[in-house]
Amino acid sequence: MLPAADKRIKDLSDDFTTLRADWEKKTSPHFNTITSGGGESHGVQVIPFVSESGVLRVRTSSALVARLQRPFGQDNVSVQVKLREPSGQYQGGFSPGLHLDWKDGRSISITGWNSQNQSDNLVCSGEANGASVFQVPGPKMERITWVKIALRPDTIEFYASTDGQSWKLIHSQPRKGFEGAPDILALGHGHEKDGPPEAYIFDSFFSDLVTAKL
Repeated sequence: MLPAADKRIKDLSDDFTTLRADWEKKTSPHFNTITSGGGESHGVQVIPFVSESGVLRVRTSSALVARLQRPFGQDNVSVQVKLREPSGQYQGGFSPGLHLDWKDGRSISITGWNSQNQSDNLVCSGEANGASVFQVPGPKMERITWVKIALRPDTIEFYASTDGQSWKLIHSQPRKGFEGAPDILALGHGHEKDGPPEAYIFDSFFSDLVTAKL
C-alpha cells in the first residue's frame, strides 16, 4: 500500500504537475547534436524533460545519459515511482529507472524494460568502483509498473507492483558495500557515460514519486 501521509518526505516526492526548479537536469554533452540533427526531430531542438498533468516525460536518444537528479541524503527510507512503458528503443544500461547514487561512485538502481532474451524484464543492480556488484533480473514488466527501493539498516530491498498498493519483493541485497545514505536521487537513463551514439529518439514516462520514512 502507499506510504502513510505522515511518513512521506515532501521535498523528495513529486506529483509532476510541473517541472520543479529544484531538479538538476543532467544530459549528455552530445545530446543536442545527436537528437536534434535531423531525422525524427526534423532539425527541431529536442526538449529532454517535460513535466505536466502528473507525468514526467524524458525524451532522449537510445544510449545517451538523460536524468533528473537532486540531493538525497536519506537512509531508512523507501523511494517509489510509477513507470509507463517507453515509446521507442534503447541500448542495454539505458532503460528507464530509479537510481540512488553515492558521491564516491557507488550506485543502486531498479530499471524496467531491459531487453534480456526479449523478455523486457525488470533489473535490480548495484555498482561500485566502476564495476558491477550485483545484477538481478526480475519479472517481465507490465505496461504500467511501480518500482520501489527500500533502504533498511542491514538490507536493500527492491520491489515491483502492478497497482502501487501490493508489492512483490524482487531482490534483497546486504548493505555491506552500500552503507550510508545515498547522496543523489535520480530518475531517467544511464549514469555518467554514454553508450555508442545513435540518432534515435525515444520517450519514457515517470509519475507519482514518493519518498517515505520506514
